[in-house]
Amino acid sequence: MKAAGICKPNPTGDWRRRWRDDGLFGQIFSREFPISYPLENGTAQEIGKWTVYSNRRIVVNQVQYGFVLILVNSVIKTLALWFIFVLVVRHWLGKPLQQLSDYVGHLNIDNLGSKPLELKHGGNTELDLLATQDQ
Repeated sequence: MKAAGICKPNPTGDWRRRWRDDGLFGQIFSREFPISYPLENGTAQEIGKWTVYSNRRIVVNQVQYGFVLILVNSVIKTLALWFIFVLVVRHWLGKPLQQLSDYVGHLNIDNLGSKPLELKHGGNTELDLLATQDQ
């Protein structure tokens, strides 16, 4: 087992005074782990226990960075998808429908079949089939 840092014993037991109690996130919790030494015959001899004390504020601070990163990533993806959707809808659907709407708006009983509908977007879609249906 490798560890980094300094381990100082606290014989007075006053570690609780160092923790600030700020409600729900200030609650102290601990985890206890055995320290074992492998003997020559292959068995492990427990030589002590290692206790780690922390509080929820530390856990929240460490998770906060990941949460903010996920949130920013989601906002960027949402904006990118929105931009792509708007671009596609305007280009492939909005312009041909606007042309169709203008054509129908200029129709009256006197010029009902005088000028055919020509879509200027240069595609082969269902709207093109609709425009060339009566020609």
